[in-house]
Amino acid sequence: MTQILRVASLLAVACVPWGSALAQQDYFSRNKYEAVATRAQPDYDPVSKRAGSFDVRPEVELGVRTVSNAFAASDNEESDVIIRLGASVRADSDWSRHGLSLTASTYRDEYLDNSETSNSSTLVAAEGRIDATREAWLTPRLSYGWLTENRQDFVDSFGTRNPIEYEQLDAGIDLHYQTGRFQAVAGVSALKDDFADVGVLGAATEIDQDYRDRTLTRARGRLAYAVSPDVALFGQAVIYEADYDTDIVLDAAPRNRDSEGYILNAGADFELQSLVRGQVAVGYFSDEKKDDYFTDVDGLSVDGRVTWFPTQLTNVTLTARRGVVDLGLRQSASAVQTAFGAQIDHELRRNILLRLSGRVLNEAYDDIDREDEVTEWAISTTYKLNRHAHLDGFVRYASRDISGTAAFTGRTYDNTTIGVSLRMFP
Repeated sequence: MTQILRVASLLAVACVPWGSALAQQDYFSRNKYEAVATRAQPDYDPVSKRAGSFDVRPEVELGVRTVSNAFAASDNEESDVIIRLGASVRADSDWSRHGLSLTASTYRDEYLDNSETSNSSTLVAAEGRIDATREAWLTPRLSYGWLTENRQDFVDSFGTRNPIEYEQLDAGIDLHYQTGRFQAVAGVSALKDDFADVGVLGAATEIDQDYRDRTLTRARGRLAYAVSPDVALFGQAVIYEADYDTDIVLDAAPRNRDSEGYILNAGADFELQSLVRGQVAVGYFSDEKKDDYFTDVDGLSVDGRVTWFPTQLTNVTLTARRGVVDLGLRQSASAVQTAFGAQIDHELRRNILLRLSGRVLNEAYDDIDREDEVTEWAISTTYKLNRHAHLDGFVRYASRDISGTAAFTGRTYDNTTIGVSLRMFP
């Protein structure tokens, strides 16, 4: 933690303004092309309410969906019908200087046949902007959630009686500085996860989840230079420490899952005349465990997202990511996750949006011989009835295939979900 604070202080000093802007042009603006999903449709988009100096946007959701494999099981699959109820609200200030956004949401998934797997999620968050000068500003943020892991997440696929719930507290602050062709960002953050124990399906046994409770502290810095109004080159660094609340007993001895590491990347963000916008970064990551029982890991780091706008009615987005993650497996403290995704958004009519998306993940565990292949795809549509109601429909498929000599530690599965929901904007 001391190392993170020391580096963060140096990054913040590097970002302190040392001169006034020499040019009025914004070399980092990326808004030439309008995405289908965010394009304004005044005749169909919800109208915000006024509450003092805030624009408030409430939303209520009522939905129903069918799931083919409610417990993400390898065999003896059980289908179910789920009723989804939810509400959210967002409030944004319209002050001339500074800014504040407040959000809150709560959702309940009620399983009609397997009530023990019904679950809820609630999240509240605040994000601000403090304008120090024309070139420098701060963005503090704070959120708290009582959340539920998806049944298809790795740990939930062990036949738990109900989805795993956890509390999450996330806080951070970034310092931004931008002048002419130069941009800098420095920030620190802390993320606290606290997992609840969960029962075994069909038994009175409880699975202890305390070994997953942790605090993740991070410091990051980014320096960018715009070589033209369309392209900026950047370098960025992240250092982190993961501190787990309790040890875990493996091979008849307590083991410490704590780790520290860093990510170094370089890349470019761009919005080209060839109808392409995106950001691509490639570099190196290193994750070192404090207990020699667990394996240190390092390798190629990738983080990219590129969107192509072939027409005003169609967007194609490609994503790629590679890095180290903790998936919650007791026998392995980390895994290298490689993910590739694609998404096509199309505006069939002004008020009818279509989306086709897919993703493949490879998860290679560091301490055992095990590798997971995850495949996901979805087709969804949004029909904007009017300013006060939108109708959504979707079909989603997900599967996990496990290989290796330690494959016995998990379950393969596939699952199809079909649903429809009505979102209302009072």
